[in-house]
Amino acid sequence: PIHMVWGNNDGDKVTVTRIASNYNNFRIYGDFAELKFDGFRIAVNHYPEIAVGLARSGMYDLVCYGHDHTANHEEVAQTMLLNPGETMGMNGNSTLAFFEVETRRVEFVEFWRAQN
Repeated sequence: PIHMVWGNNDGDKVTVTRIASNYNNFRIYGDFAELKFDGFRIAVNHYPEIAVGLARSGMYDLVCYGHDHTANHEEVAQTMLLNPGETMGMNGNSTLAFFEVETRRVEFVEFWRAQN
C-alpha cells in the first residue's frame, strides 16, 4: 500500500486525490498520518521540525518526513526518524527508503541518478 501526506508543493490536490481514488492501495491522509502495523507505531508528516517533536514524544517507533529532500535517518529518543529523500530529482538523485522493523535497519535505494 501507498500512504501519503501532503507537502508544501503538491500542486493540484483535487486531481491527485481523484486519481488516487482509483486505486485500492493508495491512501492520502492530509497533513499527518498515524499508522499502526502489528503494534508498530508510525507517524508521517512533511516537515522535519514537526517530525523531530513527534520522535521526541516517544509515542512512535518510526517517524517519516520529507521537505528538505535529503535522505537521512537517525535515532531520536528510541524512535527512528527517517527522511527517504526525494523522488523528483530536484536536488540530486532520487531515492526511497526501506525500513526493516525487526532489525531497525534502514536501506536507501537510488532509482534515478541526476545527469551532470
